[in-house]
Amino acid sequence: MSRGAAGRWNHAGTRVIYTASSLALSALEVMASRSVLPDDYVCVDIPNDIPISSFSDSELPPDWWVYPHPESSRAFGTNWANSLVSAVMVVPFSIIRKEHNYILNPAHADFARIAFSSPEPFMFDRRLLGTSG
Repeated sequence: MSRGAAGRWNHAGTRVIYTASSLALSALEVMASRSVLPDDYVCVDIPNDIPISSFSDSELPPDWWVYPHPESSRAFGTNWANSLVSAVMVVPFSIIRKEHNYILNPAHADFARIAFSSPEPFMFDRRLLGTSG
């Protein structure tokens, strides 16, 4: 969860939760962006009847995938969050662009309908960490 920190899809001060469409993508994202790896995950269940904002490639900022995160993608996501048009925004996964991340907006009324599991243990395979055994 972004507790007011800036991310690819939000300015500092805009609270959103970054999720991925699978645990594998979530693990890959964590490995690409953190030096400390978590040992647990929370699964999210978005009800089928909650509207999800999605955008064509031409609607997204042309440099949304650039690292460090560009101002254009932060402004795009912040505008979405502030508009309160939906509780969920689906965006391409920057590491594998045909996959997806789901950005959750805690300020939207439908957010209360999204279910979160209790934290579950998660272990990264040592091969991904550059160690063996």
